[in-house]
Parts: sequence; C-alpha cells; structure tokens
Amino acid sequence: MKIALVRPPDPEPPPNDFGPPWDLAMAAACLDAAGLAVRGHDWQRAPLETLEARVDRLLDEAAPDVVGIFTEYAQRHHAFAIARRVRERAPEVRVVLAGELPAAAPEVSLRESGADAVVLDEGEEAWPELVGAWAEGRDPASVSGLILATAEGPRRTAPRPLREDLDALPDPAYHLIDEAGTPDAGPEGAAPEIASVHCSSLRRALVVRGSRGCFYRCRFCVESTRSSKVRGLSPERLVDQIAALTADAPGTDVVFGDSLFTFDRERALAVSRALAERALGVRWSVMTRTDHVDVELLRAMAEAGCVEVAFGVESGSWTVQRAIDKRLAPDTIGPAFAAAREAGVRAVLMLMVGNPGETPATVRETIARVRGLEPDRVLIKTAKLEPGSRLWADEEAAGRVGEATLAGPVPYPPHLESAFSAADIAGFKERLHPRTSWIDLGALPDPLAARAAIAWAAPR
Repeated sequence: MKIALVRPPDPEPPPNDFGPPWDLAMAAACLDAAGLAVRGHDWQRAPLETLEARVDRLLDEAAPDVVGIFTEYAQRHHAFAIARRVRERAPEVRVVLAGELPAAAPEVSLRESGADAVVLDEGEEAWPELVGAWAEGRDPASVSGLILATAEGPRRTAPRPLREDLDALPDPAYHLIDEAGTPDAGPEGAAPEIASVHCSSLRRALVVRGSRGCFYRCRFCVESTRSSKVRGLSPERLVDQIAALTADAPGTDVVFGDSLFTFDRERALAVSRALAERALGVRWSVMTRTDHVDVELLRAMAEAGCVEVAFGVESGSWTVQRAIDKRLAPDTIGPAFAAAREAGVRAVLMLMVGNPGETPATVRETIARVRGLEPDRVLIKTAKLEPGSRLWADEEAAGRVGEATLAGPVPYPPHLESAFSAADIAGFKERLHPRTSWIDLGALPDPLAARAAIAWAAPR
C-alpha cells in the first residue's frame, strides 16, 4: 500500500515558514515506522490555479492507494476539492480526512468531500491501523478513533485512548514531506522582513510539540475540549528530538507548538538546561501564560536559545477572564513582561477583543492594564468561532452557526458577534505601541549583519 499525505493551499500563507505541518509529519512517521510506503506533500503555498493539475500529477506519478488530506478551517474547501478530484480521477483510491476541521465536523466533511473516513484528534497511530485493515480486506470498524462513511451514514468507531507515553512515538518525519512554494530563507540570522500574523519572529523553523493537552478551559480554544490532562515528552527525549530534527539543517530554528510550554516549571527548566548543555545552537520560541513564568525560568530559557515568548493574555479585565474561563489574573501580566525584559527575551502581547462579557469599559480596562508594558510585538485579534470550541457550540445551539456556515464560501471562521467594528479594533491597536528598538548600524561588521538587524526589528 502506498500512501500520499497532502496539506491543501492556504488562502493566506504566513510570511514566516514553519516547515511542513507537524500533524502531517507525525502521521507520516507512524506510517513509515509500520513499514508502509508514505510521502507527504505540503501545498500550503502552492498557487490555487495549479491545484487540480497537482492532484492529477500525484495520481499519475505516485499512484497512491490512499490519499490523506489534512485541513484546517480556511483550507477546507480546497481539501474537499482535492478529495472530489481524487474520486473523479481514481475512484478506487481511498480518501481520508484529518486535521482540526474534519475532527470537529466529521459529518459535514464526509458529505462535502466524499471521503471514506475521518481520523480524529490525536490520530497518528490510527493511520497505519486503518491502512492495514484496508490492505488486508478487513472492516476498519475495529480501528479506534475514526468516523467511517457507510451506506447507512457516518459511523463512529470506539474512542482512541490518549497516549500517555509520548516518548514512545517516533519523531515527526519532516524528511518525508515535499514543500511547494517555500519562501527563500534569506540571510542567515535574519528575522522576517514583513510583520508576521503569527507570534514567532523566527524566519525559518520546524514546529516541535513537546506536550499535548491543556488543563485550562478557555471557551474559544479547541484544544481545551480535547484533553484536560497535559502529557509531555521527557526533557531528554524532547532535546534528542530537536537535535535529530535540526542535525541535517544547521541554522534551523524551532517553534514550540505547545499551548502552554511552561505548564510544569521544573520540566521547562530541565528542558532549558538540557538544551544549554547540548549547545545545539538552536533558537526557539514558545507560547505560555503570564502566570506560568518567572525571571529565573525565563533566564534559563534565554540561555538555552529561547528568543521569544508569546503571552496569550486576551484581556486585562477579570470580568472577561471569568466569562471565557481563561481565569488569568490580570495582576500577573506586568510582572511577566518585566521578567521577560530582564531575561533578555522578546515578549509578545496577544489580545483578543469581543469575547463574551466584553464591553467598552472592559476594553478600556485592558488598555489601561497593558499600555505601559512596551512589548516587543502586539497582536490584537477579534474573537472567532472555531468549530470544536465551546464558543462554537454555544453559538450553534443558538442557531447562529452550523453546517451552513461550514459549507458556505467564507474561508475564515466567523467572528463572534460583538459591538466592536474593524475601526474600533484599529483604534485599539493605535493606542498600544510595541517597544522601540535602537540599532547602532555603525557597530555592525558588514551589510549582511545590518540587514539582519533591521529585519529583526521590522515587526515592531
């Protein structure tokens, strides 16, 4: 059996390149470990007008028995189009969907795509089991963690138990994935030359996930509905993985995809110390909360190569914090940013306007709370409805979103209805300024270093 895994084009690919998708690389790793022939194809940056031709070429040249398509919300229609094209050109080929959108809305995904199955949530180990069942002519209903298309309608198999021992999983197989339209990395050491909509200042990096799950219950977050038990790779296994992934590509950075990198302070310290001892020369960035850091921890992270910490603050109002179940104490925000500055780590302030409980008064409270922080970057987003989140479930129950939304033409998740307009958001951004950076160009050794320094500061 030959398997082709695909990520569809992204309507707005970010200016930063974080390498092939992590979930696709993990599925490829498990298939490869089972002795199956697998190849991944990252088409996120591929032109839309070439999509049909790419599918045809894949079917003609690779002749896969199974095509797996990984998609998020914005890519869903391209994913469905790929599935339908495979069905049209090679009806004998099995089609499987995976990713955040199919896992959250499997019935709609199966109907719109004509796929044979959906792999749910943490399903990398389900891939070889599903392919093996088909190869042997067995009913895949015995494989846990799937939604199967049947003549009677979608059929859900038994839930797949969450893996406790993440160390036993293989490293993500980035080497098995081809990338289309990857941007030039630019000069060594250069940061993005345009401001990224993502929180990382790194230009080229691989995504590494050292943990899964989250014990916080933020209403806007999909991950909070999956598992409240946080499981992590051991510090030794995580550092070994980073060393292996970056060994063949000197200068490769790492973006941690963990929702809460510092969920366990002692573990974060152990990871940082192990990275420093190995002297891998890898720069890295993380996301976390302001109530899960301190100066000692941030200094250890900086010494190990951490260059940026993105703080998901969302709101400086305790009213909003309670309403969205994030429950981040506002008085932890200032000390966390001060600690990052003292440790020499870039700090990103991430805010979300328009959540439940938001009013002009709570917005003013947030601005007053964060105005003097001088973060290295400010990202302000409006609250969106992601399928699979509790906010989506609330709005679906009220009849404001549903299958018609998912089948509709708008590529991005809808915003939660609020009293704030785009002009309001722009006004908020104008009142929150990132920290000013000064660059002594005369002290830099050559034009390349000057270009890298200016690029590093550009997002400010």
